[in-house]
Amino acid sequence: MAKDFRSSFKTYRKNVMLHVGHVFSGKEEFRHAVKEIRHDSRKLWKSFSKKAQEGESARKRAVHFAKQGREFYNNGNYEAAEKSFRNAAVEDPTYALALLFLGNTLYKMNRSSDAVVAWRRAYDADPASETGQDAQRRIQLVAKQENEVVKHLAERLRM
Repeated sequence: MAKDFRSSFKTYRKNVMLHVGHVFSGKEEFRHAVKEIRHDSRKLWKSFSKKAQEGESARKRAVHFAKQGREFYNNGNYEAAEKSFRNAAVEDPTYALALLFLGNTLYKMNRSSDAVVAWRRAYDADPASETGQDAQRRIQLVAKQENEVVKHLAERLRM
């Protein structure tokens, strides 16, 4: 398993400090230390670049799945839409729009509690965005509807 960037940076920092210590103690020549630090810097940059590229391609796959899901949704094929939106969320768990659409799909399938979970994930992924705010409004709407049902049932039981 590849190291994450933070771990790679900690290793890099440790190696730089080791080379600096060796130069000051006379165990290593300055030119050699600079050469090794430059080599470690290149490795760190490659690690960072690779992670950035992986993130970009994951987002592209997520967007593809979300577009596919919207087509299914618009054609009334909610089961296929759910699968596509879930695939998008797996590819990029921070893709709020896919999570919002997943919630909408689940709501259409009369699975409001699952929809609320998806909408909460959409809100958590990007609370300041229009998508996050839309998810929050939908959560509040379902809560309001549930409260009205409970109120109605309570009134019926009193009769």
